[in-house]
Order: sequence, then C-alpha cells, then structure tokens
Amino acid sequence: LVLLLVISHIIGLLLPGVLAVRGAARKVQTQNNARQVVLAMHNFESANMRLPINETDDEGNRLCSWRKQLLLYMSMQNVSDAMSRGTSWDDPANKQFTDLSVDVFKSASGNSSAAANVTHLVAVNDPSAPLYRGKTSLSSIKFDDGLENTALLMEHVNSNIAWAEPSDVSIDQAISVIQGCKDPSGTVVAMADGSVISVLPEASAEDIKKLFLLGDGAPENLPVGR
Repeated sequence: LVLLLVISHIIGLLLPGVLAVRGAARKVQTQNNARQVVLAMHNFESANMRLPINETDDEGNRLCSWRKQLLLYMSMQNVSDAMSRGTSWDDPANKQFTDLSVDVFKSASGNSSAAANVTHLVAVNDPSAPLYRGKTSLSSIKFDDGLENTALLMEHVNSNIAWAEPSDVSIDQAISVIQGCKDPSGTVVAMADGSVISVLPEASAEDIKKLFLLGDGAPENLPVGR
C-alpha cells in the first residue's frame, strides 16, 4: 500500500511535466503547418502577382476556398487537378476530394471530434484583410503596414469549416477566438513575412484588428507567447 502511494505521488508529480511537453509538441506541429501554408501563399503570389482569394464564378456564386488554390504548391496537384473546375466545392463531383483530410490545414490541438476535412487554419474575412482585397500582393502589404506586422491566417481549434469551403472568420470572430483561447501559450498566428507567433488571450481587440487588417498601422502592445 505504501509503495502504491509512493508511485501515485510520483506520477502526480510527473504528469504536469508530461502534459506540458505534449502541449509544446502540438504547438510546434501547428506552427510548422502554418509556416507551410504561408510558404505556399508566397509561391502562389510569385506565380500570380497576388495572394489567393476565395473563388467565385461570373455571377458571384462561391466556388472553392483559397486553400484549394494552394494545393498545387503543396505537392497535392493531383487533388487540385481532379476537382471539377467551375463547380462548387460541395458539388457531388468534388465530394470524394473535398472530403479528404489535409493535415497541413490542421491544428494539432484541434477538436478531435470534428469532420476529417475540417481546417483549423483560417483567414479573416473582411474587406480590409489581405486575402479579401482581390489583388493584394506581398509588396503592397510591405508598403502598407509591413509584412512583419500583418497576419495572413490564424489557428481556430474549434473550427467546423471544411478546407475546400470558401468560408473563414470575421474580424469579430477572430477576436473572440484569440481572447477566448484556453491554451496559456496562445493562438498560433502566421504573419505575411513567413514568421509564426502565438498571440495571448489578453491581446486587446484594437491590436488584433491592427494585426489582421491593412491600413491601420502595426499593433502597439501585442502580447505574444512562445
């Protein structure tokens, strides 16, 4: 009995450290995924002279997400080529492809009960956000607020958005996700210069807006974690 008590005490002492290590490993994996997506954005921009945006047809109907446009730059050209062009992401002709899980769009801390094709890396859907101006280039961002001060995407662990779905989050939702984050190390955010940071929950709404929207300067007191 004494031995069991000693062992349980030792386990109790070690468990927080084990959980911390696992949490740190999940954070690193998510950061690496975010870096890969931003690198693909840079390659897309080099080829097209603009950042990717959600696809629409001539009538303005939504077709596919900007994430689908990046498959070509992430060794997934076969999936991109196989999808029916000019049709919606949820068209039956595309279902076998858009139902696939794409790990690079995932957070290692994401909701495990979510659908396999969910994305945990989302952009901000706002007229002043980089991926929604239509012809935003990295050079224009550099001239505007600066690449190092402008976020392209963020982690959303409870997202129910499919990676091919032309949907993201509003700026108000982004603020809510970041400020409501339960992870003390913060929310992973990928910047336009390719760097990745973790924004802590105590970040102000004003600084989060400055982080994701162009034309309003750099965040002044943005708290970041490791």
